[in-house]
Amino acid sequence: MQLFIEKKDTHTGYTFTAKMENERQQVSGSTYNRRLVHLSLDTPGSQVNRKLLAEAAFNPAEMKASAELYSPWKKFSWTGK
Repeated sequence: MQLFIEKKDTHTGYTFTAKMENERQQVSGSTYNRRLVHLSLDTPGSQVNRKLLAEAAFNPAEMKASAELYSPWKKFSWTGK
């Protein structure tokens, strides 16, 4: 597989972030795993907005979940408890 990127804009580079966190929490003698997943791609300094973001979090100690999606075309945010 090959990937080629051709620069035709004024952006200064590319940023890509991928992160997954798993944190243990002790609440009232019980152990919970708080989870976070984050993916983002951007071209800083570009004339055209190309930022893409997807993030999801789950906190079982508080029984909360959230999700966020962001693109140049649509934005979506959700939180539930």
